[in-house]
Amino acid sequence: MEAGTPAYVERVQPAVIGIGVRVPLDRPSALTLGPVRSESGVIFDPAGYALTVSYVLSDAEIIQVVLRDGRVVPGKLVGVDLEHGLGVLKLEGEGPWPFAPLGDSPRFSREEVVLTARPRMPRFIGARCEREQPRGGREPTPFLGNLVITYGVVF
Repeated sequence: MEAGTPAYVERVQPAVIGIGVRVPLDRPSALTLGPVRSESGVIFDPAGYALTVSYVLSDAEIIQVVLRDGRVVPGKLVGVDLEHGLGVLKLEGEGPWPFAPLGDSPRFSREEVVLTARPRMPRFIGARCEREQPRGGREPTPFLGNLVITYGVVF
């Protein structure tokens, strides 16, 4: 961890994962979303359950998860909530699994700034990672080690 890393990032960083998915070419979502996808997620339960966006898991045949400690483990789809755009997967194999418990979203108020952290790039995908810019492109998104830190506003 870099010097000056905020404590809240240090607490959740081990639970942030990279997710790589392969989808058969004959599946409907392969045409629109592609047959190879990558995204980030967070392990929210010590049993290895992780939360991500639903589209990355759509029609997935192979799910691989990269943990911050370098382990690569298979994942298994548990379910998706298309209305809210969320997907849950289960890490397979031996733990222990680092986790960040889910927060209590009703505690946030409108227009409150929130922070999210995700890996810059899952290493097994091999995709090029561009430095991201916040809306308006005024300043670069901050990086902490291999994490991209993004800010949002609750609305």
